[in-house]
Amino acid sequence: MQKALNIQFFSMPGELSDIILNWVNEFSLKMVVISKYDEKFVITKNDELADESINNCTVALSLGAIDTSATNYNVFRERNPNCLYMDIGFYNSNELHESWLHSLKILNDQSSYSLWLKLSNRLRKNLTSGGYAILLSTNEKKFSKNIKYSTSVENMVSSGLKLFHNKIKTIEYVIS
Repeated sequence: MQKALNIQFFSMPGELSDIILNWVNEFSLKMVVISKYDEKFVITKNDELADESINNCTVALSLGAIDTSATNYNVFRERNPNCLYMDIGFYNSNELHESWLHSLKILNDQSSYSLWLKLSNRLRKNLTSGGYAILLSTNEKKFSKNIKYSTSVENMVSSGLKLFHNKIKTIEYVIS
């Protein structure tokens, strides 16, 4: 069993669409896009990705076939332990939520793990690190080298875009 991969970062949805589609084409990966609305679970696309569909969703990538028969997200993940998952953060013109590239601890295919490690390292090399996390309930501010973001996010932040950990908005990130 390999170690699970885990990168949390900020990137614009269009950038992530390009990255994912490049990976799919370069490595002949299978892909599904999963939307989760409250408790609902919907596989919205198979093997295609459009900028408008990539906001606040999960993209599952696999070297082999993906089992899409699950009726909820947890069962989907159990049936697809060797996928690489990209949770894409919510975005609108005012705010961007964190995205997350990860694999599961139950991943058991060495070929998949090797490729996922390669892709996560490739992504990591294109991100800048460092910024402040602000706990909004207390305004406590702490520097963290683990805040990762793309150049385009850095440019958008200078134009007023706010970065949040998730939709609850308990933590805001400040980069500069």
